[in-house]
Amino acid sequence: MASLEEENKLLEESLAELDGAVRDNDVESVAKITSITLPLKRRHYFLENEETDSEEGESSDEDDDGSSPSPPIATSSPRRKTKRI
Repeated sequence: MASLEEENKLLEESLAELDGAVRDNDVESVAKITSITLPLKRRHYFLENEETDSEEGESSDEDDDGSSPSPPIATSSPRRKTKRI
């Protein structure tokens, strides 16, 4: 299995190829590159936070199902209870 750095390097190279194919309007190459790189996603891992010296943990985009995140739901603010004097 390729390391994270190797995977990201391959992804960057594929994206550069895709940019060139789009620039040249090469539809066949765009389709080929897209079909190969579609399952690839850049993964990010949080490293130790220098300010607090605490480990932030890991995060991976692999488990994402590809759907966009849900927009935040607006909620009304709670009414303030006031005391009558």
